[in-house]
Amino acid sequence: RLRKEIKENQIPEELMHECYCMAYDKEAEAVGKMERAADQMAAAIIAGEDVHGFAEEYKKQKANRSRYRKVMEELDKRERRRAGRE
Repeated sequence: RLRKEIKENQIPEELMHECYCMAYDKEAEAVGKMERAADQMAAAIIAGEDVHGFAEEYKKQKANRSRYRKVMEELDKRERRRAGRE
């Protein structure tokens, strides 16, 4: 009975892989947005314009990137434990 409950509560490997892929894609998206915000900040500074909006966007995307990276790290740890490597 306990084994059955454990098996029923395990996350399927395919689902974990899909979650990892989604986090990877979202992290890449956040990095792209950070780069665009940095480019916009540089252009605004050169033009003598306000950069606060671009700085806020950069900060937001950096937090997103960190969050997605953490998800991937946790999924990696879980996979290593499952495979008996940790």
